[in-house]
Amino acid sequence: MRVWLIDRGTRERVSRLSWREAAALRAYKIRSADSEQAELSRALLDRAHERGLWFECGCRRVGSQYPDFHPRRQRNGEYSLANRSGAAVAHAEDCPFRRGDADADRPPPGRHPDVLDAFGAADDDRPGPAPNARPNTYWKPPALPAAEMTKTLWGAASKLMQTARLNLLGTARRYPSPEAWLAEIAKAAGKLYLPPRVPASNFLFTDPAAWRSGEVAARLEAAASAWPARGRPGALLCWPVTEVSGRHVDPDGPGHVEALSEVVCPGIHGRPVAGPWLFAGAVARKDNRWACVEACARPIAALDYPVPVDSDYERQAAGALARMAETLAGNAALAALIGGAPRIEIEKPLSPIRTAAGDCLPDFLLTADRPDAPGHGPGGPGDPRHFGRFDPRDRARYVIEVMGFADPDYEARKKRTHPRMAKLGPVLRMEGAAFGPDGAGIGRERERIAAEIARDLIRRWRTGRRPAPAGSEAA
Repeated sequence: MRVWLIDRGTRERVSRLSWREAAALRAYKIRSADSEQAELSRALLDRAHERGLWFECGCRRVGSQYPDFHPRRQRNGEYSLANRSGAAVAHAEDCPFRRGDADADRPPPGRHPDVLDAFGAADDDRPGPAPNARPNTYWKPPALPAAEMTKTLWGAASKLMQTARLNLLGTARRYPSPEAWLAEIAKAAGKLYLPPRVPASNFLFTDPAAWRSGEVAARLEAAASAWPARGRPGALLCWPVTEVSGRHVDPDGPGHVEALSEVVCPGIHGRPVAGPWLFAGAVARKDNRWACVEACARPIAALDYPVPVDSDYERQAAGALARMAETLAGNAALAALIGGAPRIEIEKPLSPIRTAAGDCLPDFLLTADRPDAPGHGPGGPGDPRHFGRFDPRDRARYVIEVMGFADPDYEARKKRTHPRMAKLGPVLRMEGAAFGPDGAGIGRERERIAAEIARDLIRRWRTGRRPAPAGSEAA
């Protein structure tokens, strides 16, 4: 299908899109674009939006006229491709650019935008997300919908970690130093943007020396005059810290930053989750100077194992589950029964997952792929964890919940959320109270869950038997 760029006023054709550009734009419209197509489409749409150009579509012709559509930039920097309500020529019935229902051009509810809009505190004198809280009152991050996660600094930190794949227990291996995994975060920032569409990698600083030396302020000052309209200059600070106190992170160390408001640091039942933490700070202009207007500290498993965690029990569980994944993948008896070694991946979800029963946010999500399932190669386009539709015949999922308390209120809350999680797969509990100080307790919990998963995989995929249908559904 041919697509042209046209002058909005004269209707004259400016240029014809290449087949690659047209295919990318079609995929972008129907929300099936891969990362390369999305990047190509955004560049094309940026150009059209800035020059006031529209698109003409060759799907249909009436006399000398063709249907058209135009780019409309959303608040998060993404685009929708809109049709005129009174257009003389409508698109063909099967054209992807044809007007759909009223919600056709809106981002899907569960989408996680690529724009990190984390600078709201620059014009807000209230201290952080809990303005009435006492100093050093710890909080639990709200369960925000996935599409709103990057509207907060906490969400920006989550998005950076997710894009760097640090929330995958198998990927976030033991690193030789924090600098090694900070490099992964810096690389991830190359795929993200600050509003409206400024590459986040240009203004992400992972070295505290850049803040101490004034380099951050100098870079922002130099960029401020050329910053695109509808956006405010800003930068993100990001590095590990081992101490948080009031408005300060790492107060006696090289990573010290003083924020204008209390550092957001999660806690459970009024007690803080212990460090280390990944510090994230939003830098913007305030009172005629560049300041860290907001800061948060996201707990990680260890300085050499930067998996995000939400509790001290989860920190212990993360290492145990990573070992469990290796054990299951290397279980020779299991492999003999199901026709090969399953591919195991364990994820720490960072944004809620939508199910038919409502949104839920499991502590951990284990995915196992049947050895002989088609197209399930490790990494790349066939990576089963991140591409393709969930198929219970070829893929099994297990929700792992790390239970931290035994009081009735806590159990009552879990009884409301666990049925939602059960839509993803069997819910397996790890009892934090049984972990113990010497590692033996958590080892028993790990072995118990591994045995349950192995039995279920054999039930589903035992060689020579038809796979048993699973009761889970796609999120």
